Amino acid sequence: MKYEEYVRILLFLTGKEKLSLRALDMIESTLRGRFGLDFFRADQCVSKIEVKSTCKLRRGIKYQFSTYYGYE
Repeated sequence: MKYEEYVRILLFLTGKEKLSLRALDMIESTLRGRFGLDFFRADQCVSKIEVKSTCKLRRGIKYQFSTYYGYE
C-alpha cells in the first residue's frame, strides 16, 4: 500500500468537522512559518457572516429573516 492510499484511508475515517479544523490549522501554520505572518490566527479572521433568525409571535406566527455582514 502506498503512503497516499494510507493517508486517504485515515482521512476517510475522520469526521468532516475534525478534518476542517485540521486543514485550517495547517493553513495557519503555513502562513506563520513560510510567510512569517506570526500574528495570523484563523479564529480571528472573519470576512463575512450571515445570520438566519426566527421570531415566534403570538398565535403561532413565525417571522424569519436573514442578516448579512461582510466586507467587499
